[in-house]
Order: sequence, then structure tokens, then C-alpha cells
Amino acid sequence: MRLVNRLGITVDYLLSDSVSDSDSNIIEQFRQIVDYQPMERKQMAVNVLRTIFSYFETDEK
Repeated sequence: MRLVNRLGITVDYLLSDSVSDSDSNIIEQFRQIVDYQPMERKQMAVNVLRTIFSYFETDEK
């Protein structure tokens, strides 16, 4: 479990040959990464993601 938590992945991801990149799997990975972080870090992560996605939107236009 320490390895899984350190890597920020799920146990099924670690043990399986392949894991689909479905929305629910990706969201679960995000959840596992931020689960034990303080609220301030969670908010910072949200802000970073928003910034990244805003750059994607400007590239698509």
C-alpha cells in the first residue's frame, strides 16, 4: 500500500496488465493523489489544473 500511495496509483493499476483510461479510472487516480493532502494543497492542485486546461483551450482556437 505504501508503494501504491507513493506512486499515486491504484492497486488494480499496479497489478493488472492493462488498465483502461476511462474517466472513472482517471478521476479515481486524482482522488488517490489528493486524498490525504491538506485543503490548501488540494486547492492549489485545482488551480494548476485549471491553468493547464486554459492553455489547452487557447491552443485549440
